[in-house]
Amino acid sequence: GLFALPVNVNDGKHPSNLAPETRANVNRLLRSPIRGVIYHGASYWRFPFLERQKDVHSVAFDFFDAGGPIPGGAVLVDYEAGIYAATKHLASLGHRRILLLTLKPATFPLPDPEHAARHPLTQYEHGYGKAMVEHGLDAFREIAYYRAPGVDKPDDVVRGILARSHRPTAFVCTSDHFAFRLLAVAAELGLAAPEDLAVTGM
Repeated sequence: GLFALPVNVNDGKHPSNLAPETRANVNRLLRSPIRGVIYHGASYWRFPFLERQKDVHSVAFDFFDAGGPIPGGAVLVDYEAGIYAATKHLASLGHRRILLLTLKPATFPLPDPEHAARHPLTQYEHGYGKAMVEHGLDAFREIAYYRAPGVDKPDDVVRGILARSHRPTAFVCTSDHFAFRLLAVAAELGLAAPEDLAVTGM
């Protein structure tokens, strides 16, 4: 059988501090006759309570942790290929001013070159830049950060871009949430997709 449970064990070394729902889900997992775990995120990797208390194997899905190496057996998303494909598709439709809407974490750029090369943000920018260069659009390359240190009102970032007289006609968003917020702000300004702008999410 297969079942999914939300479990955040960032503070798993101190079980008394776990939220009641998380503690209940942890106890359910410990009682279950499971033999393997597929997990998303770094909290379980930092505190693999199932591997310590049960004879199970684990595989990380879509994993990145700036604080350490990727664990063995990880299944990773090729962010560079995804953003490249989205940008290439928009360029093939005739868009020239294509903007990459992404995020910049406080820990970026990373001092470790190996970690920096694996970071999703690095992959986003590489895929986007590759497609723009291939279509002769390098002069139109533009990256904006919906979430970044010092950005208190992310929607204002989008609002300022859409209010420009020569705004981008297409947006490659590195998160579906960013894409949804972009569309919501665009609607507030009387703009619609795909009539006024094209938007992709991931």
